[in-house]
Amino acid sequence: MSYSSRDKFWRRKQNRNHRRGLETVELAITLPFMTLLVFGLLQISAIVHLKHSLRAASYEAVRVASRYDGTYEKAYRAAEDHLAARKIKNYKIAFAPAAPEKIEPGEPIEVIVLAHKENIFGPRPVPMTAWVSSEPIRMQKETK
Repeated sequence: MSYSSRDKFWRRKQNRNHRRGLETVELAITLPFMTLLVFGLLQISAIVHLKHSLRAASYEAVRVASRYDGTYEKAYRAAEDHLAARKIKNYKIAFAPAAPEKIEPGEPIEVIVLAHKENIFGPRPVPMTAWVSSEPIRMQKETK
């Protein structure tokens, strides 16, 4: 049995239409996973950015506080400026000891910066335990 060229044309067209339907099904199956992957990577990069920003603000604050003329106000302002430049709001800055200007040269100063997770996920009702923190950064007070 031989097929005419007209029959071959219709068979190819039917096969192409069948493949198009298959491509649509494949897209319907993979698109949700790809979307989830892309948005998941965006969230992870936002968390990494926030952690890095908090660590950099801690380093800046402890660097200013550990200078021989460093004060709590100068160090707090340095950390605030750094966080404001990176558009981070709703944060806490903690010093140990609480007044860096009163400690002797050679003693350690420790700074930790916390920020609320709303900086990552946007304003929404989240529990108050939803804070992201930097590691405590420690330096020694400089001598004159």
